[in-house]
Amino acid sequence: MCTFRRPPFPSRPFAQPAPSATGTPAPPTAAPSASAAPSSPPSAPTPSPTAIPFTSLGKPISTVAPPPTAPPPSSAAPTTSPTPPAQPSTLPSTLPSTLPLAQPSTQPAAPSNTPPKGTLPPKKIADSTDPDDAWEPGDQLRAIGEPETDPSKRRYFPLNFSLIYPLATNIGDPNRSTNIDLGIVYTKVGYLYGVQTGLVAAVSQRLVGIQIGAGTVSEGRTEGAQLAAAFTIADAPMNGIQVAGVFNWARFRYNGLEIAGIANQARKHFAGLQVAGGVNIARKTAHGAQVAGLLNIGGIRGFQLAPINVSDDVQGIQIGIVNIARKVRGAQIGLVNIASDLEGEAIGAASVPRSGGVHGVAWGSNSIYGNFGIKFASHYTYSIFSAGFHFENEGKDKLLAAGFTFGAFRSFFLPNLYIAADIGGYRLFLLENALREHDEIFKTRLLVRYALVRHLSLFAGGGAYVHFRDDTDTKVGPEFDIGVEL
Repeated sequence: MCTFRRPPFPSRPFAQPAPSATGTPAPPTAAPSASAAPSSPPSAPTPSPTAIPFTSLGKPISTVAPPPTAPPPSSAAPTTSPTPPAQPSTLPSTLPSTLPLAQPSTQPAAPSNTPPKGTLPPKKIADSTDPDDAWEPGDQLRAIGEPETDPSKRRYFPLNFSLIYPLATNIGDPNRSTNIDLGIVYTKVGYLYGVQTGLVAAVSQRLVGIQIGAGTVSEGRTEGAQLAAAFTIADAPMNGIQVAGVFNWARFRYNGLEIAGIANQARKHFAGLQVAGGVNIARKTAHGAQVAGLLNIGGIRGFQLAPINVSDDVQGIQIGIVNIARKVRGAQIGLVNIASDLEGEAIGAASVPRSGGVHGVAWGSNSIYGNFGIKFASHYTYSIFSAGFHFENEGKDKLLAAGFTFGAFRSFFLPNLYIAADIGGYRLFLLENALREHDEIFKTRLLVRYALVRHLSLFAGGGAYVHFRDDTDTKVGPEFDIGVEL
């Protein structure tokens, strides 16, 4: 065996792939590996000749130096160091496990907190585009009733009896359809088209009729009445009447009447009348009226009557001792009226809309010499709580006064010029002697006010007053006033 050097020669295809160190022919399509690169840097234009060992017959022993240019894919040459040959069969054998083809999934989809767009969970479809009926995560707090069944396959029997379900004639068939369901402790059917009675009476799918019991529950769509000594629950859209001794609950859209001894709550859209001895709650908007013995809460398109009324948005009237609203398009009538945005009028002893405000006032008059007060102004009305002092009998009798005035005003002729009319009443207290049984002054005034700047106005006017005192005759006289408002 001999070794010699020869210059590079042009690339030419080999008749057969050169054998590797293991004797296995290299695949014809395998590209030269990185280890098969020449020892000189790749940037050299012409690599130096490489020693190639040959046998005496001129065949390579183990490796052949690669040509200076990259050979075609079919002419891969043996390398100077043995390398494992590429295995064409490896890719097909591993491809299905590493890159599986897309196939329809057999696994159920993960539950979502939001139902598909435009739909609601079964039995909860509101048939409405009203934002008050929009789906909320709380709509799926718990599973409702038995699974919905195909109405064409449900069982029907006109009469059903129940001691305490499932001890009933519809045992094993909670979705039974019936016309009369008579229960003693607890009864439950799927579809009721008639009357149901029981200590606790429940319908899981559809109610068209009336439920009577200590507690009544309708988990499906309801058209009719629920009458209960304790509570009624409508867990799906309902049109009808709920009457309960303690509370009524409407979880979804409700159209009708709710009457409760303590409380009513409508969780979604409500249209109708809520009457409660304690509290009415409309979590969205009540279209109609709320009448309560203590408190009404909820947006209102209509009428609220209670000692305390609280609303986010009022389009109508609030009447109560205290009325509170964010936005009012209508009227508030009460002792205290509070509104952030008032498009209408607030009438009361103390009305505090943002557009009117609270002002300090001071004035003098011939009937009561000195007066100081707080003025609550709305768009067109105002009220004044005031205190005053007065002297009589050449200053020998000193008196204090407490009064309340209510009036109305409008701009007149000029932007900063206002005309106002009011009526007021005052109680006088004699300081040094015993309190008189009657010592009151009532007066009416016509005033002109001019606003010099935003928080400084001057006013003057006159009218008439009447003075009642138990030890003298009634006194009537003219009234003259001049003062300042801050």
